Order: sequence, then structure tokens, then C-alpha cells
Amino acid sequence: MFKKIMYFIFIVCLLISNLYVPKVYGKTLGDLKEELEQYKSDYEQNKLEKELSEQEIKQIESNINSISNEIYESGEEIKRLNDEIITLNEEIKKDEEEIKDILQFTQIQNGESAYLEYAFGAKTFTDFIYRLAISEQLTTYNEQLIEKNKQNIEDNKTKTKELEDKKIELAKQQDDLKVELDKLQDDIQAIDEEALSIEDLIKVQEAQIKLYEDLGCSDNEDIDVCGRDVLPPDTSFWRPITKGMISGTLGLYGPRTPCGGEISCFHNGMDFTVSGANNGTTPVYSAASGIVISVIYGASCGGNKIFIQHNVNGELYITGYLHMHKVFVKSGDWVSKDTEIGIMGGFESYDTCSNGGHLHFEISTGSFDSGTYYSKRFNPDTILNLPSQVNTYWYDRTTRY
Repeated sequence: MFKKIMYFIFIVCLLISNLYVPKVYGKTLGDLKEELEQYKSDYEQNKLEKELSEQEIKQIESNINSISNEIYESGEEIKRLNDEIITLNEEIKKDEEEIKDILQFTQIQNGESAYLEYAFGAKTFTDFIYRLAISEQLTTYNEQLIEKNKQNIEDNKTKTKELEDKKIELAKQQDDLKVELDKLQDDIQAIDEEALSIEDLIKVQEAQIKLYEDLGCSDNEDIDVCGRDVLPPDTSFWRPITKGMISGTLGLYGPRTPCGGEISCFHNGMDFTVSGANNGTTPVYSAASGIVISVIYGASCGGNKIFIQHNVNGELYITGYLHMHKVFVKSGDWVSKDTEIGIMGGFESYDTCSNGGHLHFEISTGSFDSGTYYSKRFNPDTILNLPSQVNTYWYDRTTRY
């Protein structure tokens, strides 16, 4: 039941929040520098070090679970109402056929009822009494059948109205869930099991600023404009592993040790794995041409992490590759789709957020901004061509599904 609820949250999240790719406009390199300095200053003063308390996180989780439970129950109620309407329609049709047959039998002939003709056709008094009783029962049954049919029709109308009301209620519940999810986005790193620490967020943004400076961008240039000019252009994203399958989707996951054992963690990306992933031999490639922003080594949650900036069809994106067993690139390296950036990991003992070999892949829009990186991430399935079903293998990086 819990898994179904989580999948439902995932589906709602996809339909409401992730069916488009958000864009960021008008941020300059100078803006990034100022934001970084303010972020670092706040961090030094311990203003941004405060994360959601366990109680606050549990409250958010409780609110989402409560709404998702209501949504699931409403969905089941809609299904039940639909089934009842189908049954009622079948009963109505059946009753109408019976009424039709009885009316044909009891039609008036020569001004006399067929019931009377049947009764007076008796050859003995006993037979007459028997036929009269039969006629009376048939008449009563016909009247009851007509009333039952009328009632079924009224019940059908009532159920149909209930169904429409439930659909309206479900739409409202979905809106309520979106509000909760929007609230969650602002502090998502507090319950994202594989999120960067504040220190690592600062490191990645520092590395990105240095990268754009080295590429010749000035402080007053719009990052989007400069990025399109200096980053290697590309036209599409490919799957980051040659052979594999989806083993984890975007959404709120159940309680896990990295989040305190009793707190659900938000999984803001997709997990890919392959048979033999624990052997440490599965190559990972850049999903598109770009430049490596930063590499974070040995994180207790997520292991080695690689972040790459891309210019795809004139738009800036960042891809993240977590749980890397080996890393073959460094900050500032230019990569293409054919660049092997490392080896899939996730089986290392120090990586407490993983229990087996896999790649956590995530994607964000724009340039890296330590204050909003998490809220800019979106569902990779909207831009990577992937099989629609979890645990369905692909055998190359480009075949369309």
C-alpha cells in the first residue's frame, strides 16, 4: 500500500510539476559571485546551517502522506463507483428485457387481459385456482421489476453524480499536494538523502564561477548568453550507460538510515543499474557534450560525485552523476557523449546511501546556484529517452522507446 502511495505521489508530481523544463533568466556571473559570498557569509554565521528539524520533516511527511492517502482512497472510490455504475447499467438492461418479455405476454387482446385468458382456460377448479395464483404472482413481479428498474436508474444517476463530485474532490486534493510539494522544494536538501552538504554546495559553485572566468565570461554577462557562447553545443541527451535499466524513480522514498531512520528521504533523480553492477566494471558516460564543473570525492552519502555543465539546443543544463566507483575526469575537462567519465559504484561500504551498484543521475536547469540548485532539478525522464517501465533493459544509449 505504501509503495502504491509513493508511486501515486510520483505520478502526481510528474503530471503537475515535471512535465516542463523550467528556465532561469538574466543571472550574471557577478550575481553568482554575490550570491555565493552572501551564502558563505550566512553559513559562517550559522544562519543557513540550520536545517529542518526532525519534527518539521515528519510534519511535512505526515501532511504529504495524509493527502496522498486521501488521493489513493478517492481513486479507489472512483473505481468502485465506476464498477457500481457498470453493474447498475447491466441490471437496468436485464430488467428492461424482462419487462419487455412480460409485457409481450400480458398484452391486451380483445379487451381482455391475457392473465384472465390464461386463468379461465383452466379445465378444473383446482387448475383455475392455480392459474389465478400464477397470474397474480406474475403481475406483482412485473410491478416490482418496474419499480426496481426505476430505482436502479435513480441509483445510477446518484452514483454518476457522486463520481463527478469525487473527481472534483480528487483534483482539489492534487492541488493541495502540489502546495505541499512546493513547500518541500525550498528545503528539499534537508530530506534529500543524496544531497550535497552546504560545504560541498559552496565548493561546486566556486568551481563553476572559476570555470566561467577561465572561459572568458565577465561579471556583467548573462550566464545563459555566455554559456551558449563558450560551452560546447549539443542537440540532445543520451542515456549515461550503454546497457541497463531504471531501478529507482523520482519521489519521496520510505524511511532510510541516512535520513535518521524514521524520516522519509526525497529522491530527486533516477537510479540506473545493470546486472553485475557490483563488479566495478560498468562505464558511465557524459549524457551530452559539456564541461566538468566539479568532482566531489568520498561523500558518506552518494560517494564520488561528478557535475557537468551543458549547452543543449541553446539552453543550459547541469547533470549530476552520483555513486561513482572511479572518476576519470576533473574540473574544467571538456567532455562529449563518448567520454567515459568514470565507473559505476554504489557498493562501497562508506557510501551509506546505497546498498548496491547503481548510478544516481540527476539534471537541473541553468547554471549552478547553491541556493536554488535543488529546486531547479527536474525529472530526467522528461528529457532522457527511457523505457516506460522500471526494470526494463535497454542495450544501447540511443534506441528510442
